[in-house]
Amino acid sequence: MKGFVAIDFETASPKSHSACSLGLVVVEDNKIINEHYFLMCPAVFEMHPTNKAIHGLALIDVMFKPKFHKIWPQISHYFNGDYYIVAHNAQFDLGVLKSCLDFFNIEANEFDYFCTIPFTNRVYGGDFDRSLKTRAEYFSIPLENHHHALDDARVCAELVLHSLKATSTPTVEEYLRVYRDIPIKAFSVINAPNEFGKSKFRSTKITDIQPTTNAFDTTHPLFDKKLVFSGELKAFDRTKAAQLAVNCGAILKSGVSSKIDFLILGQQDKKLVGSKGKSTKEIKAQELIDKGFDLQIIYEDDFLTLLSRKNDPVHVRTVVRS
Repeated sequence: MKGFVAIDFETASPKSHSACSLGLVVVEDNKIINEHYFLMCPAVFEMHPTNKAIHGLALIDVMFKPKFHKIWPQISHYFNGDYYIVAHNAQFDLGVLKSCLDFFNIEANEFDYFCTIPFTNRVYGGDFDRSLKTRAEYFSIPLENHHHALDDARVCAELVLHSLKATSTPTVEEYLRVYRDIPIKAFSVINAPNEFGKSKFRSTKITDIQPTTNAFDTTHPLFDKKLVFSGELKAFDRTKAAQLAVNCGAILKSGVSSKIDFLILGQQDKKLVGSKGKSTKEIKAQELIDKGFDLQIIYEDDFLTLLSRKNDPVHVRTVVRS
């Protein structure tokens, strides 16, 4: 029976080689047998405020820690093909790994990896929110310290184990044979960007962006409204836009559904939208509107107008977001 290692990276900046913490959870015979947690000094000594807001690590926490190339010899034996490597939104975490290896000119062995998003899709019964937090809640898996790399890696491992149990499948290998459409990818072919793009919310984990306040104006037009972004904004990047929105009490979602209140449209990539000039999100939103759902498609200017509405102190309440 082939075991697996669940991993999770946290990064210090949008740079894909800026790993500042790593969690690994080793599973053999469907049991967690070992765990590792490392703080590391990022390859370039910086800590972006947005990233710090996500995981809570400051430069003082990592400045005296070893860099990635000093840690790799302690963990490289997990990445030699004997184990599947697993991550939630694996393209991000494996991209960080590839970028760190490239930055320090380290050659790695070949291994296979898969992502727990398609893996859990086979049993997940929710609205296809892809976040680690939501899927953990679905399986009643405790997530005590989200964005702590070891806690996230542990939950990632549990997602695999709970999926096996839910389908009465004895091994990961058998599960992958039964559900052949789950992608199993070779690490050597991964294409890691130098920087995670402006249009990305630090992977697809929408819950990475949390409000920096718990005092909300409950009459604000964005309070308790569910938002989806599509395309690039001109005023600022989408991460900042999303942060401003959640600070008004908005709730971010990754995909369009009947539960969404606003689809915020920015400039679309012509290579992606083709001759139609519309993203799949916009097309789906319009279909829902035509069916009578209370969903609005708004453009950047309208979104900025909503953001600019000042809080009314009379209606400010303390609201704790879970």
